Amino acid sequence: MGSWEIPPGVHECSNELTSLSLTRDSLQNSQQRQRRDHRPLQRAPVSRLPESKLIPNESQSHTNLIVRNLAVRVDESALKRIFSAYGEIVSAAVMRNIHTGGSLGTAFVRFAATEHARNALANCHGRVVYGRALSVQWAKRQHDDTPVGEARKKIVKLFVRNIPLDVGAEEVRRLFERFGAVESVTLHKDTAAASHADVGQPLRRIAFVTFVAEGVADRAAEAVHNTRPFASHGPVPLMVKLAEDHSERRATAAAAAGA
Repeated sequence: MGSWEIPPGVHECSNELTSLSLTRDSLQNSQQRQRRDHRPLQRAPVSRLPESKLIPNESQSHTNLIVRNLAVRVDESALKRIFSAYGEIVSAAVMRNIHTGGSLGTAFVRFAATEHARNALANCHGRVVYGRALSVQWAKRQHDDTPVGEARKKIVKLFVRNIPLDVGAEEVRRLFERFGAVESVTLHKDTAAASHADVGQPLRRIAFVTFVAEGVADRAAEAVHNTRPFASHGPVPLMVKLAEDHSERRATAAAAAGA
């Protein structure tokens, strides 16, 4: 284009028109991408489940769904956007590789009522989200043991994985004190075996963080899970979950069974 002999006035106008054209095309392409990104669900199911599959059996949960074949880009926020149209969600979690934070393509979505879960199952099984057809089924009843609602708020301890080796207890404390008073922080070697695919990942540590008040751990877990708050993280995010006392869980389960 530099070899063209164009009068100065015409050249200036041409640049403006070219710039406008490129801007308009870029804007249109950007808008198209945004529409695709915010329209993950097809309007109609690819396949419908038989009526018998919409009724959970004795070994299955009545409110908890397991979702398979998720695209890697679907995180907890996207998961809630997909399923919240069908009823009140009490928990939604994407299963992740504990050493890398990468999605395993499976998630659990728990609803407040059976009818909500059944509605989601009927409408979401087989739907295509970011190019992949979802497989949705009733989860096993054992997954109902995971605390939700008020039970989650009573837990005051967090289990934190993938803390860089150069991060000390005081830095971990400062990270979580934003959410409430911290009673204690302990760091430990991560003894969980890494898979062959994770061998190249740098060594990390785990931590237990105990808060003073109830309700804080739940908020902190939701805010910090799958984030990289430390400079030395690299590509591996923190994995954060509530650290429930197993004796309390057994007592709660026994009480529920006897009710």
